[in-house]
Amino acid sequence: MPKIGHRKYVLNAFLFLALAFTLLQISRANVVATTNKTPAKVVSRFDQSLLATMKAGKSAGMLKRCAIMRTAVRSSFGLPFISRLVLGHYWNSFTPTQQTRFMHLFSRLVAVTYAYNFNGYGGQEIKIDRSLVRGNNAYVYTTFFTPGHGHKHQFDYVLHHSGNRWLIVNIVADGVSDMAIRRAEYQAFLHHGSVAALLNAIQHQYEMLLKMGSR
Repeated sequence: MPKIGHRKYVLNAFLFLALAFTLLQISRANVVATTNKTPAKVVSRFDQSLLATMKAGKSAGMLKRCAIMRTAVRSSFGLPFISRLVLGHYWNSFTPTQQTRFMHLFSRLVAVTYAYNFNGYGGQEIKIDRSLVRGNNAYVYTTFFTPGHGHKHQFDYVLHHSGNRWLIVNIVADGVSDMAIRRAEYQAFLHHGSVAALLNAIQHQYEMLLKMGSR
């Protein structure tokens, strides 16, 4: 039975969202700012939640940080869209109850991952550099930095327009697509294991991060 462990942050020859979108064909240097601010506002709200989680810090406790990020993920992420992309053709093998369960567990895992990693504040800021809208897809490029320090990180957001809303469907951090990694991991798991086993593994991963972040 396969086991979900530490993810290897190395991409193969493609990012899975590049199959549906053109993100990797667009150079950050060549993107023209758009007048459509709606996608940028979605990203800005999510980024403010990240900063709020960092400012809450370890003293607020892991559950508090998780609550902040869980609200942000549920309101800003296109979970049904993400679930279908992450699971691919396996999505159709899930019962409706299992599909709902997956989205619930997945959103909690994403939230606890951010709460675990963003647990302290040292004056960091997040700046939106530019955004681009192409039909039902949007790309918002941001820089995560600390004023006065040279270290910077690029967070590129992919959004999809659905139901009159812009929702985040992928975040590429310093060139690494989180959803592409999860897609490879989950589909490899399902190739050898069952849907129930995957759901249990995600639940276990959530509980492990929650426990580690509470120390």
